[in-house]
Amino acid sequence: MVYYIVLAVFLLLAIMGEYLFVVVGGITIVSLYLVTKIGFPVIFGDFYKLGIAPILLAMPYFIFAGFILAASNFPRRLINFTDAVLGWLPGGFVMVVVISYTIFTPLSGASSITVVALGGILYEALLEKGYDEKF
Repeated sequence: MVYYIVLAVFLLLAIMGEYLFVVVGGITIVSLYLVTKIGFPVIFGDFYKLGIAPILLAMPYFIFAGFILAASNFPRRLINFTDAVLGWLPGGFVMVVVISYTIFTPLSGASSITVVALGGILYEALLEKGYDEKF
């Protein structure tokens, strides 16, 4: 019964406009406590260990590398190259989009950076080529 009350409180917070990470995190923490009966200090200690993991330290460097690549006009040159190679095919520009993302993602190190770097350019290019906004 307590679990349903807590769930209702967090859903009410979500409806009132609370940040999603607060709602999901709160539900997770309370669920861990109620289901496993593990104390809050242990739960927060585990979260802290996850937060200082070395892999998280590399994320700002991936973001920085992605912004440098985006600022260097590399995405536009990559799109021009793949359009020259595959643009003649029917539906070739869609393949240009997919291959551009495939090439740029390992270079930037994160797919979210690829969306930031290429998304605006490719969206405008798709509209110029006559593709619908919903495509």
